[in-house]
Amino acid sequence: LSGFDFHRQMGTEAWAFDLETRKLLRRIPLKNPTDSIAVSQDDSPLLYATSGFYATFTIQDAMTAKILWSIPFPSIPTVIQPVN
Repeated sequence: LSGFDFHRQMGTEAWAFDLETRKLLRRIPLKNPTDSIAVSQDDSPLLYATSGFYATFTIQDAMTAKILWSIPFPSIPTVIQPVN
């Protein structure tokens, strides 16, 4: 489909860009191929990732990529929304 942006495969990395300079700052490898991510908007950002195929929910430090928590889940979540 010309003109549409869509993904056919799950992602294996999250990329952080400096929006002013348009430079890639870091590439964060994800524990499993992932179909949904969110990032908290605070001084110590966390990356939340889910994988329906692998049935996991993972929280990573968005600055270091360290996996802080990863759990299996019995059903596929439809929305990730970090809340302070």
